Amino acid sequence: AAAVNRLALLAEADLLLLLARCLAEPHERDLGEFAEPECGWDAVLTPLAAEEAEWIGPALRTLHGQARAAGFERLRLESTRLFHGAIACPLDETASIRRDKGNILADIAGFYRAFGLVPEVSRGEKPDHLPTELEFLALLLVMQARALEDGRAEEAETAATAVQSFAADHVG
Repeated sequence: AAAVNRLALLAEADLLLLLARCLAEPHERDLGEFAEPECGWDAVLTPLAAEEAEWIGPALRTLHGQARAAGFERLRLESTRLFHGAIACPLDETASIRRDKGNILADIAGFYRAFGLVPEVSRGEKPDHLPTELEFLALLLVMQARALEDGRAEEAETAATAVQSFAADHVG
């Protein structure tokens, strides 16, 4: 059961990283890397529960196909329309919050520091940027999986608790 749990955690981390990449500013170099996995989508989805794979699989295949077909310029324009300028869909957690921004950002930064993650502010990354938060959750899932694999139950529990708390307080 621990091996299956570990694989499920790693699969969830991979999906979060893929989602973070889809929401990040598109770069032309990324399109060539956005290929179908060598092992195929079914193998990627195997560690997930059947009900999760049932809806994630088709969504992932559709997203992949549309991104490849759209081409870089169209993806860049759509990203700009949605996430920049007038911001139809803000990706920063505090984008629509008028009060307590500092407290929220401090809480996020505290999570990051506790687990050794430092956003690259020089690249314009904000701590409350959704792709950054998704990458952090993926990191926690990998840490949990490695702790389980190595028999470090306390560290695995710490990572699991952080995943639940961070997801509920920030990503959710």
